Amino acid sequence: MESRRAAAAAVTAGADGIEIHGASGYPVHQFLSTDTNHRTDRHGGSVANHIRFAVEVAQTVADEIGPGRTGIRLAPGNPSKLGDLAETDTQEPYSALVKALAPLDLAYLHLADGGDEDLRRRLRALWPNTLLLNRPGPDIATRAQDIENGLADVITVGAQSLANPDLPERVRTGAPLNTPGTETFYGFHATGATGYTDYPTLTPPARRDSGE
Repeated sequence: MESRRAAAAAVTAGADGIEIHGASGYPVHQFLSTDTNHRTDRHGGSVANHIRFAVEVAQTVADEIGPGRTGIRLAPGNPSKLGDLAETDTQEPYSALVKALAPLDLAYLHLADGGDEDLRRRLRALWPNTLLLNRPGPDIATRAQDIENGLADVITVGAQSLANPDLPERVRTGAPLNTPGTETFYGFHATGATGYTDYPTLTPPARRDSGE
């Protein structure tokens, strides 16, 4: 399996571990969804078959580099809508998947939240190890409450981190956050460097002395 070689190569190159991408319309996600998986073999049809590939990839990677170096990202409902993948049924497949992944003792589950509170709580109850939660929308202070109420062990940020290169300082001081320019995101037909390195910081970076 290519995932085995890729994981081994990443660790050999110095990575502490890898995160299996089971979200955003990528191959693992495609096997999970009835929208894209129309197979009639052992990887399609029933819920048990739809989740099989994800479990096989996780098992293979964990066997190669160790479960403590292996995480997996899932996105029930595909909240980003990347890959034009639509999921209407998430309760049964993702509950079955997380239940099947739990015995592998992976380092963490990284959950991209699609807004289904019942499913979020169910997956938290089914997952025994560290759970990372990416909940789009609410401000970081509100999202941090997910740690206090036990829904997550870690919250993750993506767009807000991109738009705020000094995000830790802004959170620490309560400064307002820059608004991410979604029109410049990769995948939205954006071109050029705009929106990647030009978001303002609270304090302009010091200019380097050219020595001249």
